[in-house]
Amino acid sequence: MKKCFLTKARPQTRMLGRTGLAVSCVGIGVLPMGPGQLDLPLDEGASVICDALRRGINFIDTAQYYRTYPYIRRALEVMRLVTEENPRGADNLSTEENPCGAVASVSSENLCGADTPVSSENFCGADTPVSSENLCGAVASVSSENLCGAASPAMRGKMDASARDDSEIEFCPHVAYDDRPHRSDMLRPVISSKSLASSYNDMMAAIEECRSALGLKTIDIFLMHEVRTGQFAARAGAWQALQDARATGLVRAIGISTHHADVARAMADVAACDVIFALLNYRGMGIRCGQDAGTKEEMAAALTVCKASGKGIYTMKALGGGNLTADYQKALDYVFSQDCVDAVMLGFTSTSEIDDMMRYLSGKMESSYNPDVSRKKMYVNQEDCEGCGACLKICAAGAVYYNKNGLAEIDQSKCLTCGYCAQGCPVRAIIMY
Repeated sequence: MKKCFLTKARPQTRMLGRTGLAVSCVGIGVLPMGPGQLDLPLDEGASVICDALRRGINFIDTAQYYRTYPYIRRALEVMRLVTEENPRGADNLSTEENPCGAVASVSSENLCGADTPVSSENFCGADTPVSSENLCGAVASVSSENLCGAASPAMRGKMDASARDDSEIEFCPHVAYDDRPHRSDMLRPVISSKSLASSYNDMMAAIEECRSALGLKTIDIFLMHEVRTGQFAARAGAWQALQDARATGLVRAIGISTHHADVARAMADVAACDVIFALLNYRGMGIRCGQDAGTKEEMAAALTVCKASGKGIYTMKALGGGNLTADYQKALDYVFSQDCVDAVMLGFTSTSEIDDMMRYLSGKMESSYNPDVSRKKMYVNQEDCEGCGACLKICAAGAVYYNKNGLAEIDQSKCLTCGYCAQGCPVRAIIMY
């Protein structure tokens, strides 16, 4: 029987290492909707993020070079979690003084400040059915001891992760104070961003760009992006900037993202590192170790050591940049079974993909189901390609060629969509969408 990762129809929430941040077990990566891939219209991309938030996915991954901040900002505005008049800052997460972190505007038409239409059956515009016992459609019961209808006092910012069952921690949806007209809102999601910056000034500029673009005083997590073997020391200026930004409250937690198992293992011994965002999938696609190809076993072992040292762990590319979508459940089963992993980031570009994810998390997905990938094609991300030629050597169909910039591209008229080129790419620049 499949394991269920939902609590009251919402993804289970877990503490991310020692950061004090409670994140959903699955997060939404916004890279695929951005200009580097599908380039969705702003409102279309924002609507996908909003749908994820309404369903309890409260963890968002972005990056400076993804150029996807506008989608997140629009989604926060639509959900009334940030406004031009009231940019949300350090007070927008759940705290002891502000259990719900609510700032949504209340009006005669929208008593709860919710973004879903209000009707006679749904007084609060919440996405959960309203009943006499649950006037706001909140997913947890309201009582004198639990004024926010949150499933755990832990969402008020103070919890001992070692003393809790992760399944009890709930993302706070549209919640009720009592049965009178009131103000209600969901907590702003946990946002993680990152930068390829190497110097102190460039990293500080990247953090400021993110704060300004999202309209937030504090970014929850900020990382050194794609740290490779030997790069951590070379980017010491950027790492110092992250530490200073955390000390001054510009960010809450810091760490790295990496495809390299040896780099991940080394971070276990870096006391200042709070989180690690690493590549992990059941085929080991894209994993490196030093200058050579790495394995899923090497990466899992490295992350296990990091987890034991108190780091928060979340992973990327569970579906291999789309190349493992045909093995959807097998791929997800692998990453969700890893005890060292707190959360899994997946790129969503449509509500149907979120539908699939929620069905998987419920444990009720048909064992034979896999998403339709017949219309998907192979592409080379020009921002990641290094022109090494590995894919040209692998492609038996002769579909890969060098463009005028000396980078690989794929001739769709010749491509067989076998995915062998993606498996052979050392920097995981070849994706399917």
